[in-house]
Amino acid sequence: MVVAPPATDNLVIERKMPGTQAIDYQPNSPIPAETIEEGLDRSAMLAGQAKEVGDRAIVLPVDDTGTAGDG
Repeated sequence: MVVAPPATDNLVIERKMPGTQAIDYQPNSPIPAETIEEGLDRSAMLAGQAKEVGDRAIVLPVDDTGTAGDG
């Protein structure tokens, strides 16, 4: 029997891709467009994943030295 979670619960779906290069490009070899597109898609997904993490991060001003008593 499947029971739905309460309406007050939050469901979070998160992409967690390893930041590795999955395609091995060889010098002077023909590269199919699908292979190039796969690499670009992967880069776009990794950039989106990094942005999502960065959007949730605490950010200090660039000129903040981090020393106590500055504020």
